[in-house]
Amino acid sequence: MKMCNLTNEQLCRLAKNGDAAAKDMLIGNNIGFIKTVAKEAFSKFGNMSGIEFDDFVQEGMIAFWKCIERYDERIGVNFLTYAKPAIKNAMTDLVRKNLSSTCFEVESLDKCIETGEQRLWEVLASELYSKTPEQITLRAEQLQELYAALRELGDRERTYLLYRFGFEDDKEHSIADTAFYFSLSVSRAKSVEKEALQKMRELMFL
Repeated sequence: MKMCNLTNEQLCRLAKNGDAAAKDMLIGNNIGFIKTVAKEAFSKFGNMSGIEFDDFVQEGMIAFWKCIERYDERIGVNFLTYAKPAIKNAMTDLVRKNLSSTCFEVESLDKCIETGEQRLWEVLASELYSKTPEQITLRAEQLQELYAALRELGDRERTYLLYRFGFEDDKEHSIADTAFYFSLSVSRAKSVEKEALQKMRELMFL
């Protein structure tokens, strides 16, 4: 049987046994598939991360090569079904690494506060207070005012702040992580945050 008539699984078997021509053909036959996955990733994350389309393709190719060595026909799925999640995960990891390597001026609040509402209160009141965390959080009445102000925000802004300052998981998320979570560009996330915090200050007369 001619090599051009072989299935992905057959080519993969040959490639694992050291057949360079089979490996080249396997890659050549599926470059369109890799580019399709890369196109989806670029459409979703390209503007946010600043990663070029070719970078997604390259990352997908690397993952594809690794899958050739790891694929085992005995698992009962075809090669592309096996490879696709690995390719997508590689592209997602590329986005995460790119965002985490970008520097942002994000004040760390975890050392002195424990809950989401206290985190948000510190940011809102940071221009008024410069003493201890205890003086920043003050009294329960102030937190009640904070929640009242949150209810006055639009759904988008409220949801953003609740995630950003860890109301549900008790973990402050960086602007980069928050942008990734909501599929926003980092600059757009900064803009949403700035507008939301300004509205909160106005509502709370800060």
